[in-house]
Amino acid sequence: MKLRRRRAGDLAILVAVIALGGAALADAFRDDEAAGVGADQTATTAATTEARAAPELRLPGMAAPGRIVFTDPRSCELRAFDIRAGRFVDLPRVATTCELWAPRVGTHVAFVVPDDLGDSMRHFSVRNLEDPQADFGEYSSVPWPVAWSSDGSKLAWCDTDDSGFELSFGRKPVRLNRCVRAYGPGGVRVAWKFGRQGAKIVIGEAPPIAAGFAWEIASGTDGSLAVLVEGRRVDRYEDGRLVGTTDVAPDTPANPRVGHPALAPDNCAALSVGDGVVELIDLGCFRGSAPRTFPGLYAAWSPDGEWIAVAQPNAVVFHRVVGPDATVRWDVAVSQLAWVGG
Repeated sequence: MKLRRRRAGDLAILVAVIALGGAALADAFRDDEAAGVGADQTATTAATTEARAAPELRLPGMAAPGRIVFTDPRSCELRAFDIRAGRFVDLPRVATTCELWAPRVGTHVAFVVPDDLGDSMRHFSVRNLEDPQADFGEYSSVPWPVAWSSDGSKLAWCDTDDSGFELSFGRKPVRLNRCVRAYGPGGVRVAWKFGRQGAKIVIGEAPPIAAGFAWEIASGTDGSLAVLVEGRRVDRYEDGRLVGTTDVAPDTPANPRVGHPALAPDNCAALSVGDGVVELIDLGCFRGSAPRTFPGLYAAWSPDGEWIAVAQPNAVVFHRVVGPDATVRWDVAVSQLAWVGG
């Protein structure tokens, strides 16, 4: 499918930020490996691995273990580990740029594929972890994360400010006359719309919500909506009403951010990464204690929001951040990762 090209001028800032973030992440892995950095200072439960061997991994007390999906920092190979079974998922080797997106629940994962087109679009493919040989095609999008439905059965992406596509698995993609950035309760589409009075967020047929330049829009499991505005703050909405605004540490030369903050499933907290530190930020309703910091280069939430997975140069360290403290160390190097339930 050939998708309509987005205006390059509108994407210049985002493309630059993403490129710098990716380069910073890759450099951090290389620099820290050379320096021998990565030893965790807390008491941990260790599991070791070599190459593609399958180390045992058990997270105590996890209600929905699910899968850890990640890309290898050296080869960018796509990998997946079934936590409950304690083994890797058998996936064919596929070329990626190390960037991936996954739903909170489901069996699919999308990943960016390398290309030499030199345009402002990103090209991605989709893999089914339970049917790795299935081919869903290759698509082009503007450089924003794709939007997953709450059950992971469909995803949407934008090719311009005001248009995009939706893919329901088992069907061909359909053209949308809106740029869908998230799915709300009941599968309602959350879109970004430009007009004479600036950018607004449209939730189904409800009145639009005025917003700044939204880098990311996330629908929470509690029906909330979180908007990352210009990479500087997170605005949290409930029933279309702004209930809180939280600064999430803007980029500075001394404290560069790597990618977008990772929002908790209920949009009550965010994980912001910069200068080798993962910061846990309370967005006004977090059930655990915050702020807290962890050494790391990338981070993701568990599907139930009780654990976080923090990538260090040579390991992933799992921390329980809601409920009794617990820490599990897994000696596997990753670049980007996602924690998928179901």
